[in-house]
Amino acid sequence: MTGVRWIPHIAVDGGSRRGGRSVPSQGVSAGQAFDNQDEQAGIMGLFGVKRAYAVVDVETTGLYPTRDRVIEVAAVALRPDGSVEHEWSTLLNPMRDLGATEIHRITARDVLEAPQFVDIAGDLAEILQGRVLVGHNVAFDARFIESEYHRAGHREASLSADAWLDTMQLARQVLPSGKRTLAACCAQVGIVNQTAHSALGDARATVKLLHQLAPSCGGLPTIGSRFNVVTLPRLPRRGTKCLPRRPSGLREESFLSRLSAQLPAASGPVSHDKYFAILDRALIDRVLSARESNELVAVAAELGIDRPTAERLNAEYLSALARVAIRDGHVSQDELSDLVHVATLLGLGAGAVRPALDQAKRTMHQPGDDHRQHAAFHLAPNDSVVFTGDSSNRPIWERKAVKAGLVPKSSVSRKTTVLVAEAPDSLSSKARAAADYGIPIITQSAFLRLLEDVRPRLVTPTDGMPKNSATALLPRGSKLQVGGEEKYLDRLVRWLDGRDAWDVIVTLHNDWPTRASGAPRMGVRLFGEPVGRLSPSTTAQLQPVIEACETRGLLPACCAQVKGNQLKVDVVIDVAKGSGIPQSWLDANIGIGALK
Repeated sequence: MTGVRWIPHIAVDGGSRRGGRSVPSQGVSAGQAFDNQDEQAGIMGLFGVKRAYAVVDVETTGLYPTRDRVIEVAAVALRPDGSVEHEWSTLLNPMRDLGATEIHRITARDVLEAPQFVDIAGDLAEILQGRVLVGHNVAFDARFIESEYHRAGHREASLSADAWLDTMQLARQVLPSGKRTLAACCAQVGIVNQTAHSALGDARATVKLLHQLAPSCGGLPTIGSRFNVVTLPRLPRRGTKCLPRRPSGLREESFLSRLSAQLPAASGPVSHDKYFAILDRALIDRVLSARESNELVAVAAELGIDRPTAERLNAEYLSALARVAIRDGHVSQDELSDLVHVATLLGLGAGAVRPALDQAKRTMHQPGDDHRQHAAFHLAPNDSVVFTGDSSNRPIWERKAVKAGLVPKSSVSRKTTVLVAEAPDSLSSKARAAADYGIPIITQSAFLRLLEDVRPRLVTPTDGMPKNSATALLPRGSKLQVGGEEKYLDRLVRWLDGRDAWDVIVTLHNDWPTRASGAPRMGVRLFGEPVGRLSPSTTAQLQPVIEACETRGLLPACCAQVKGNQLKVDVVIDVAKGSGIPQSWLDANIGIGALK
């Protein structure tokens, strides 16, 4: 009988015909597979055919394979006798929000650094290939896995139902009547699953359940002989590192502990400013997301900030917050709790708060140029906000924003003030765009707190503007080139300090010398020093609002960028002109009618 290839014939009521044999639509049950196939099993035994198994489980974002995604997958490879050959599992990044997480308890933070399915498609295929696919309600797992292969571009990948062994169907033949969930079946046979609703935990429980049920169905060798095996196309393995689920109760390490203990001494005040700026943005909502932690670690490495330096900078940051808290002579319980929370996020611990307060008391009245003494972040009228997450609740959030004088937008741009997300580490396309633009991503609870304090953005800028000046920050609008900056090349190059570009706030002044025959020109200052002038047409458009600010004792300022090199430096301001300044900004800041 050399050369004979045996193809099993599985007759199943309600199955569909495929390739000349009947294929079940929901996997093969014990009764269906065993009732009339004793002769076939005997033939299998004569040829010594033994099936190996792959017990799988997936955790998903929902119930529908065509629109939901796999976020965790596990496979336990079994030998024909049922002994464990090896285990494999990983979390997966679906590149979209996870939705409700109450059952699987997987958060966006957990999967942010996880591989995508396309990265592990070859590894999983290698485990499944040539094995009987086993699962509890295996059709659910198989269809999700198959859909993920199709999304990854492997449309030819198919997990044929005649290779599915369903322990739920086995349980119907062996166990008394009752619920057929994995938890209920395990409870009936005394199996304890301490990590239920984790892919690997459920796969291990399914293995144990299979071992309990198999003897009543003729044993694993006999069971396996009734099934085909998974046949998948040969897929390349990328060697991507898997990301297993974090054991529950395991404390997450601080980003400080991930910094190099010692780097070359390359950091200085400019790099410290950039580090502080990221801390400012990250801690607006008093949540340090995984994405923000990763950014801090990457920036610290890029700027040569080692762990001891970062610890010192974090302590300075905490001391600056302590100075704000103590400036009225009293630290409230809420302020103390906030300081303790921030100290914990910074990896300093609650014990760092008392020294920070003591230092704040000693230094709060001392002169200096501590750039960290500015006010906390707040939203201002006409700020642009974008929401991501559950779309059914989005109109409610947008109405709250409009009521507070904010402007909801449907997409993220460079002019977006904040992105409000259900989860700090949202995986939505909006969150990815905000992260790329350096736009703060805040939680919904933080947004509610910020709504209580929406006010005009009158600031005392921290990047070179005169101290103790009440400043009106003009709204953004058009990017305009400042002229005459070549006269101040040395000064600008010194301030750039090796950077290609630098986002700053400049002040506008009606003090630029005017030629007898020329039109008036407005001066631009940075750090209180001249850096150029505006064109006559721009001056004419800004003149009314500048004069109105000065009349009310306000120093007009606007956002700008300094960019260039030792040969040439440009200063570009970003400001709304004339009638482009919103009426609400005028009313809130200087109390005058719209400019024409």
